This record gives sequence, structure tokens and C-alpha cells, in this order.
Amino acid sequence: RKQIFSVFDSINQGINVIDMETNEILFVNQFWKDVLGKDPVGKKCYKEIQGLNKPCSFCTNEIIKVNRDKPHYWEHYYEKIDMHFLLIDRTIKWIDGRDVRFEMSININSLKEAEKDKVSLIEKLRESVDKEIKANIKMEKAYNQLERLNRKLENALLRAEESGRLKNEFLAIISHELRTPISAMIGFSEVLIGDDSLTSSQKESVDYILKSGHRLLNVVSDILKISVIEAGKVKFDYSDFDIKNLIEDIIVL
Repeated sequence: RKQIFSVFDSINQGINVIDMETNEILFVNQFWKDVLGKDPVGKKCYKEIQGLNKPCSFCTNEIIKVNRDKPHYWEHYYEKIDMHFLLIDRTIKWIDGRDVRFEMSININSLKEAEKDKVSLIEKLRESVDKEIKANIKMEKAYNQLERLNRKLENALLRAEESGRLKNEFLAIISHELRTPISAMIGFSEVLIGDDSLTSSQKESVDYILKSGHRLLNVVSDILKISVIEAGKVKFDYSDFDIKNLIEDIIVL
């Protein structure tokens, strides 16, 4: 017996033997003596180990009585000593032949701390993933918004190109449909004004037609220069002119 107890004392985990009828502590190894700071043999287990005044509600005596040949594994936190244990309980025969509870308590504090660290790490990882997802969502929204803007710009460019095409067609029509008859009108007017059979009043009217034709042709030419103006390629021709005649012509028009 002394040899067995000596072996138990050398184990750096808790071992105790409890009377299942009286809850009296029959044996504790050196581990429990060091943890409790005293030898609790002969006293009540619930009081010395758990710090309670009555038997524990979680006591496994009834469980191991039913399952005599099987060990019962469970975990428990000893608040009094602030330690987590994995406990292995089973029924054995004591020296005097009575059935007692043999309990081995394996300290799993480091395992619990590791679990806490794992939970903390998982939580941090989850937060990191959530931030990444939110960042990706923001990026996706920004990308979608950029795509919408690009489509709007493309549509605006197509409309601008269509507008430019219509403008060029319009200018081409003006060039063909207006300049040709105006040029003909100017030519006929120049022929008529040289006819000596015309009265002075008739020649004055023909001269008016001729001047108006030239002005109208200049207006058409200015319209046709719109594309040149838009391209910033306008060239200014500086020349002297009679402002009085210009104003009179404007008044006549």
C-alpha cells in the first residue's frame, strides 16, 4: 500500500479516494495537499475541495455506482482554487473491502487558456474577414458606380458624335441648297446691272439685290466656318473698312 501511495504522490495530477456513503476523504496525493495547503484526509470532500457546506449537486457517486466497471469522464471548474480539471471517476475496492470513489483530476487550465486564445483568434479573424468583406462591398459599389459613369460617358460621346454628324450634314445641305442659288442670283444681278437699257431706278434695285446677295453669301460662309471655329483654327484677316457704309448697309437690311 505504501508503494502505491508513493506512486500516487509522484504523479503531478490530483488523485483522491472518497467514501461514497459519508463523503469522507480517505486519501489525497501530494498534488492535492500542495493545492489545498493542508492534508484534508478524514474531512468532507465537498467542504475541503469545493468549499461547500453540503454534498455537491454534481457529485458522480450515483453514476459510478450504476456503471461500476466503466470510468466516468467529466470536466469541472473548482472555483475555490481557480482550476479547471478533467476528472476520471470510477468505483474501486478500498483496503477494508468497501466500495469507494477513485478520482483522478487532470489540470486542464492550459487547455482552457488555449481555447480562450483560439476563440479570441477566431473572433479577430472573423472581424478581419468582416472588414475585408465590407471593404470588398465598398469597392464593388465604387466599381459599379464607375461602370455606370462610364456608360453615361459613352452614351454622351455617342450623342456628341451623332450631333456632329448631323451638324456636318446640315452644313453640307446649306452649302449645296443655299450657296448655289445665291451665286446664281449674284451672277444674274451682275449681268443686269451692266444693261444700259435699265433705268436708274431699276439699276438701283438690281444693285440692292446684288449687295444683299453678297451679304447673304457671306452669312452662309460664316455658318460653314462653325467647324473651323470649334476646332480653334480661326484665322483673323485684318483690313480697313468704311464704318459709315457698313452702318448704312445694316440699316438698309
